[in-house]
Amino acid sequence: MVIGRTPEAAYWEFFRADRAKDARAWAAVMSYPHVRVAATGRVEFFQSAEEFAAAASWTEREATGWVRTEGISPKTIQTTHDKIHLAGGWVRYNAENQAILSNRVVYVLTKLQDTWGVQARFACGASDVWQDVADEETRNVVRGFLQRLKAGDVIACTRLVRYPFIVVEMGTVHRFKDEASFGRTLPILNLTPAEISDVSVVQNGKRGANIAVSFHSKTRYENNAIFLADRREGTYRIASVSTI
Repeated sequence: MVIGRTPEAAYWEFFRADRAKDARAWAAVMSYPHVRVAATGRVEFFQSAEEFAAAASWTEREATGWVRTEGISPKTIQTTHDKIHLAGGWVRYNAENQAILSNRVVYVLTKLQDTWGVQARFACGASDVWQDVADEETRNVVRGFLQRLKAGDVIACTRLVRYPFIVVEMGTVHRFKDEASFGRTLPILNLTPAEISDVSVVQNGKRGANIAVSFHSKTRYENNAIFLADRREGTYRIASVSTI
Protein backbone atom coordinates (compact mmCIF):
# COMPACT_ATOMS: atom_id res chain seq x y z
CA MET A 1 0.00 0.00 0.00
CA VAL A 2 1.30 3.43 -0.90
CA ILE A 3 1.95 5.52 2.21
CA GLY A 4 -0.61 8.27 2.48
CA ARG A 5 -3.04 6.74 0.00
CA THR A 6 -5.52 6.18 2.81
CA PRO A 7 -5.85 7.69 6.32
CA GLU A 8 -5.17 4.27 7.84
CA ALA A 9 -1.97 3.87 5.82
CA ALA A 10 -0.71 7.20 7.12
CA TYR A 11 -1.70 6.24 10.67
CA TRP A 12 0.27 2.97 10.64
CA GLU A 13 3.26 4.55 8.90
CA PHE A 14 3.39 7.05 11.76
CA PHE A 15 4.27 4.20 14.15
CA ARG A 16 6.55 2.34 11.72
CA ALA A 17 8.70 5.42 11.21
CA ASP A 18 8.74 6.07 14.95
CA ARG A 19 9.92 2.52 15.73
CA ALA A 20 12.61 2.84 13.06
CA LYS A 21 13.70 6.19 14.55
CA ASP A 22 13.57 7.56 11.02
CA ALA A 23 13.05 11.29 11.50
CA ARG A 24 12.54 12.09 7.82
CA ALA A 25 9.98 9.31 7.31
CA TRP A 26 8.20 10.33 10.50
CA ALA A 27 8.03 13.94 9.34
CA ALA A 28 6.80 12.85 5.89
CA VAL A 29 3.65 11.27 7.31
CA MET A 30 2.39 14.58 8.70
CA SER A 31 0.30 17.35 7.14
CA TYR A 32 1.58 20.86 7.81
CA PRO A 33 1.23 22.96 9.77
CA HIS A 34 1.15 20.15 12.35
CA VAL A 35 0.22 20.36 16.02
CA ARG A 36 0.21 18.02 19.00
CA VAL A 37 -1.94 18.97 21.99
CA ALA A 38 -1.67 16.99 25.22
CA ALA A 39 -3.97 16.98 28.23
CA THR A 40 -0.85 17.68 30.29
CA GLY A 41 -0.88 21.20 28.83
CA ARG A 42 1.96 20.69 26.37
CA VAL A 43 1.51 22.02 22.83
CA GLU A 44 3.98 21.25 20.04
CA PHE A 45 3.68 23.09 16.73
CA PHE A 46 5.61 22.46 13.51
CA GLN A 47 5.37 24.60 10.40
CA SER A 48 7.21 22.20 8.07
CA ALA A 49 8.60 18.68 7.66
CA GLU A 50 12.11 20.04 8.03
CA GLU A 51 11.21 21.59 11.38
CA PHE A 52 9.56 18.37 12.58
CA ALA A 53 12.49 16.16 11.55
CA ALA A 54 15.00 18.49 13.21
CA ALA A 55 13.13 18.27 16.51
CA ALA A 56 12.64 14.49 16.46
CA SER A 57 14.49 12.70 19.25
CA TRP A 58 14.17 9.32 20.96
CA THR A 59 16.76 9.91 23.71
CA GLU A 60 14.28 10.78 26.44
CA ARG A 61 12.13 7.73 25.71
CA GLU A 62 15.10 5.38 25.55
CA ALA A 63 16.13 6.52 29.03
CA THR A 64 12.85 5.00 30.33
CA GLY A 65 13.69 1.60 28.83
CA TRP A 66 11.63 2.13 25.68
CA VAL A 67 12.47 0.02 22.64
CA ARG A 68 9.31 0.32 20.53
CA THR A 69 5.81 1.77 20.29
CA GLU A 70 2.83 -0.14 18.92
CA GLY A 71 -0.25 1.62 17.61
CA ILE A 72 -3.76 0.78 18.77
CA SER A 73 -6.21 -0.22 16.03
CA PRO A 74 -7.98 3.04 15.11
CA LYS A 75 -11.70 3.71 14.93
CA THR A 76 -13.20 6.27 12.56
CA ILE A 77 -15.19 8.86 14.52
CA GLN A 78 -16.03 11.54 11.96
CA THR A 79 -15.11 11.86 8.31
CA THR A 80 -15.42 13.81 5.07
CA HIS A 81 -13.72 13.26 1.71
CA ASP A 82 -10.61 15.17 2.81
CA LYS A 83 -10.56 15.11 6.61
CA ILE A 84 -11.01 12.37 9.19
CA HIS A 85 -10.91 11.97 12.97
CA LEU A 86 -9.41 8.61 14.00
CA ALA A 87 -9.57 7.49 17.63
CA GLY A 88 -6.38 5.52 18.22
CA GLY A 89 -3.38 5.66 20.48
CA TRP A 90 -0.32 3.70 21.43
CA VAL A 91 1.49 1.45 23.90
CA ARG A 92 5.22 1.68 24.62
CA TYR A 93 7.24 -1.46 25.38
CA ASN A 94 10.63 -2.19 26.92
CA ALA A 95 13.18 -4.84 25.92
CA GLU A 96 11.35 -7.45 28.06
CA ASN A 97 8.18 -6.82 26.01
CA GLN A 98 6.49 -5.22 29.00
CA ALA A 99 4.08 -2.32 28.48
CA ILE A 100 5.52 0.74 30.23
CA LEU A 101 3.27 3.58 29.06
CA SER A 102 0.08 4.06 27.03
CA ASN A 103 -2.04 6.87 25.68
CA ARG A 104 -5.33 7.44 23.89
CA VAL A 105 -5.16 9.91 21.03
CA VAL A 106 -7.45 11.30 18.34
CA TYR A 107 -5.50 11.70 15.11
CA VAL A 108 -6.75 14.40 12.77
CA LEU A 109 -5.82 13.42 9.21
CA THR A 110 -6.22 15.68 6.19
CA LYS A 111 -5.83 15.03 2.49
CA LEU A 112 -3.58 17.72 1.06
CA GLN A 113 -2.22 17.48 -2.49
CA ASP A 114 -3.86 14.03 -2.88
CA THR A 115 -1.98 12.57 0.12
CA TRP A 116 -3.29 11.83 3.59
CA GLY A 117 -1.22 13.03 6.54
CA VAL A 118 -1.57 13.58 10.28
CA GLN A 119 -2.40 17.26 10.81
CA ALA A 120 -3.04 17.13 14.56
CA ARG A 121 -2.91 14.85 17.59
CA PHE A 122 -5.15 15.30 20.65
CA ALA A 123 -3.72 13.19 23.49
CA CYS A 124 -5.66 12.31 26.66
CA GLY A 125 -2.48 12.01 28.75
CA ALA A 126 0.00 9.14 28.94
CA SER A 127 -0.16 6.79 31.92
CA ASP A 128 1.55 3.59 33.05
CA VAL A 129 -1.80 2.34 34.36
CA TRP A 130 -4.74 3.44 32.24
CA GLN A 131 -7.46 5.17 34.21
CA ASP A 132 -10.78 6.46 32.89
CA VAL A 133 -12.23 9.79 33.97
CA ALA A 134 -15.88 10.55 34.63
CA ASP A 135 -17.70 10.98 31.31
CA GLU A 136 -20.24 13.52 32.50
CA GLU A 137 -17.69 16.08 33.70
CA THR A 138 -15.96 16.31 30.34
CA ARG A 139 -19.22 16.32 28.37
CA ASN A 140 -20.55 19.13 30.54
CA VAL A 141 -17.72 21.53 29.80
CA VAL A 142 -18.09 21.02 26.04
CA ARG A 143 -21.88 21.20 26.17
CA GLY A 144 -21.64 24.36 28.28
CA PHE A 145 -19.25 25.95 25.78
CA LEU A 146 -21.60 25.25 22.86
CA GLN A 147 -24.69 26.43 24.72
CA ARG A 148 -23.02 29.72 25.64
CA LEU A 149 -21.79 30.11 22.08
CA LYS A 150 -25.34 29.53 20.81
CA ALA A 151 -26.54 32.23 23.21
CA GLY A 152 -23.89 34.63 21.89
CA ASP A 153 -22.00 34.82 25.20
CA VAL A 154 -18.49 34.97 23.74
CA ILE A 155 -16.86 36.11 27.00
CA ALA A 156 -18.19 33.06 28.87
CA CYS A 157 -16.88 30.80 26.08
CA THR A 158 -13.38 32.27 26.29
CA ARG A 159 -13.31 31.40 30.00
CA LEU A 160 -14.07 27.73 29.38
CA VAL A 161 -10.88 27.11 27.39
CA ARG A 162 -7.21 27.03 28.30
CA TYR A 163 -4.48 28.87 26.45
CA PRO A 164 -2.85 28.59 24.04
CA PHE A 165 -6.13 27.33 22.56
CA ILE A 166 -5.86 25.32 19.35
CA VAL A 167 -8.41 25.19 16.52
CA VAL A 168 -7.68 22.81 13.63
CA GLU A 169 -9.41 23.43 10.32
CA MET A 170 -8.68 21.90 6.93
CA GLY A 171 -5.00 22.61 6.28
CA THR A 172 -4.93 25.31 8.95
CA VAL A 173 -4.01 25.49 12.64
CA HIS A 174 -5.15 28.51 14.66
CA ARG A 175 -3.34 29.26 17.93
CA PHE A 176 -4.94 31.70 20.34
CA LYS A 177 -2.70 32.97 23.11
CA ASP A 178 -5.34 34.55 25.36
CA GLU A 179 -9.03 35.32 25.90
CA ALA A 180 -8.89 38.56 23.91
CA SER A 181 -7.45 37.01 20.73
CA PHE A 182 -9.83 34.05 20.87
CA GLY A 183 -12.86 36.21 21.58
CA ARG A 184 -12.21 38.36 18.50
CA THR A 185 -12.11 35.32 16.21
CA LEU A 186 -14.65 32.99 17.83
CA PRO A 187 -17.75 34.47 16.13
CA ILE A 188 -16.41 33.63 12.65
CA LEU A 189 -15.23 30.09 13.41
CA ASN A 190 -17.42 27.22 12.24
CA LEU A 191 -18.56 26.29 15.75
CA THR A 192 -21.81 28.14 16.48
CA PRO A 193 -24.66 25.60 16.80
CA ALA A 194 -28.34 26.14 16.11
CA GLU A 195 -29.07 22.68 17.49
CA ILE A 196 -26.77 20.24 19.30
CA SER A 197 -27.39 16.64 18.18
CA ASP A 198 -24.86 14.68 20.22
CA VAL A 199 -22.05 15.15 22.73
CA SER A 200 -20.23 11.91 23.56
CA VAL A 201 -16.87 10.87 25.01
CA VAL A 202 -14.88 8.74 22.56
CA GLN A 203 -11.69 8.47 24.65
CA ASN A 204 -10.92 9.29 28.25
CA GLY A 205 -7.89 9.08 30.47
CA LYS A 206 -6.45 10.25 33.76
CA ARG A 207 -5.68 13.76 32.49
CA GLY A 208 -8.38 14.42 29.90
CA ALA A 209 -10.84 13.22 27.28
CA ASN A 210 -11.68 13.53 23.60
CA ILE A 211 -15.34 14.41 23.04
CA ALA A 212 -17.19 14.03 19.74
CA VAL A 213 -19.90 16.58 18.93
CA SER A 214 -22.51 16.71 16.19
CA PHE A 215 -24.52 19.88 15.68
CA HIS A 216 -26.50 21.76 13.06
CA SER A 217 -25.38 25.24 12.12
CA LYS A 218 -27.70 28.16 11.49
CA THR A 219 -27.70 27.15 7.81
CA ARG A 220 -29.02 23.72 8.93
CA TYR A 221 -25.94 21.89 7.70
CA GLU A 222 -24.64 19.17 10.00
CA ASN A 223 -21.22 19.85 11.51
CA ASN A 224 -18.94 17.58 13.50
CA ALA A 225 -16.06 18.31 15.83
CA ILE A 226 -13.65 16.70 18.27
CA PHE A 227 -12.84 18.58 21.49
CA LEU A 228 -9.97 17.76 23.85
CA ALA A 229 -10.82 18.65 27.45
CA ASP A 230 -8.20 18.51 30.19
CA ARG A 231 -8.25 18.80 33.96
CA ARG A 232 -6.13 21.18 36.01
CA GLU A 233 -6.59 21.82 39.71
CA GLY A 234 -9.81 19.81 39.61
CA THR A 235 -11.43 21.88 36.85
CA TYR A 236 -11.96 20.87 33.23
CA ARG A 237 -11.26 23.27 30.38
CA ILE A 238 -11.22 22.81 26.60
CA ALA A 239 -7.71 22.61 25.15
CA SER A 240 -8.38 22.20 21.43
CA VAL A 241 -10.97 21.47 18.76
CA SER A 242 -10.96 20.10 15.23
CA THR A 243 -13.97 20.73 13.01
CA ILE A 244 -15.38 18.76 10.09
